[in-house]
Amino acid sequence: ILQPFSVFMAAKYVTSSSSGGVFLDSNLSGKRAFIGLTSANSAFSMGAEDSGTSIIGIASNTNRNLFYGLFNSVSSAFGLNASSTLGDVGINSLEGLTVGGLRPANLDLAFALKGFMQEIIFYESNETGNRDSISDNINKYYGIY
Repeated sequence: ILQPFSVFMAAKYVTSSSSGGVFLDSNLSGKRAFIGLTSANSAFSMGAEDSGTSIIGIASNTNRNLFYGLFNSVSSAFGLNASSTLGDVGINSLEGLTVGGLRPANLDLAFALKGFMQEIIFYESNETGNRDSISDNINKYYGIY
């Protein structure tokens, strides 16, 4: 999936430490797009890179959350429930999909998901204009916030 693309996900970690793992990642080593917990500061993060560019800084928790990711290079957004952080996630596309861990090229059970996902929705477009409607629908169904 080429950028821009949007991801909505109802999910929950059972630990808020960096050992919580990765919700989703690409399949290929050189083309990475991910959402998960960072090892540096145990914060939720997303990125589309292999060079260190990512949006970091949403404090992690063990609640059921609605994650929103707009992968759109320098105009990207990463949201948790009703909040958003804007920034640059890099330029990589989503090349394949690994759910619940790192891409097979970097398979490491230490990053296996420790939690659960109830729903993942991908759009091959920028869904910023529809974010509130999509999020409200998911929130009403799962009672997240």
